Amino acid sequence: MNKKLIIIFAVLVLLAIGYYGYNELKGKFSGLSDENTVATSTKRTVEIAPGIFAEVEGDEMPKVEIVPIVDEKIKAPTLNRPIVIPISMTEESGKFFTAKIEELKTKLRKDPGPYDDWLNLGIYLKQIEDYNGAEEILVYLIKAAPGNAMAYINLGDLYTYYFHDNVKAEATFLKVVEVAPRWLEVYSRITDFYVTALQDKAKAKSFLEASVAKYPDMKPQIEPLLKTI
Repeated sequence: MNKKLIIIFAVLVLLAIGYYGYNELKGKFSGLSDENTVATSTKRTVEIAPGIFAEVEGDEMPKVEIVPIVDEKIKAPTLNRPIVIPISMTEESGKFFTAKIEELKTKLRKDPGPYDDWLNLGIYLKQIEDYNGAEEILVYLIKAAPGNAMAYINLGDLYTYYFHDNVKAEATFLKVVEVAPRWLEVYSRITDFYVTALQDKAKAKSFLEASVAKYPDMKPQIEPLLKTI
């Protein structure tokens, strides 16, 4: 009997030591995560300029779900704009875009807040060649929600490929770098603009090199773009 009690006691001691050791390790390595662990913060300190450090939230573009009106003078675009389907579009496509546009207009009349609804409306207007209507919406989103990069990107594309206004396009694209300097898509779009629209590889290279100098932490992401020029 004494021998059995000694064995049981020894097992309990080992279990206690194991539990204590596990909690010690858990405390020391709480920064590590596995497939069942959800990170609570994506903040990291980066060098945003030589000798200048800042804390940033991850490396994606800023997310804005609701349009925050920063100025009461900013008025939302009219939702009564007529839908005119271009004659070059098939009847089936025309019906599709008309239905989508009407659906978004109905939603926005009830709730003018959702950013994505406005953005999608602008994109659909562009698809039916209502470029002025699309521009009006994208300019509105930039004024009302200047922290979201998506409207800048879409407006830059609109100026480049539809209005063929490279001056406005470049100004819009460069502005988006200030809004989302750690969103790789920004650099890809601007590089494509310089190389394809302006056919100026030197300017594209100069832009990327200047971006690396200003945002050193983005060097691993930007360098592959430099190699494609």
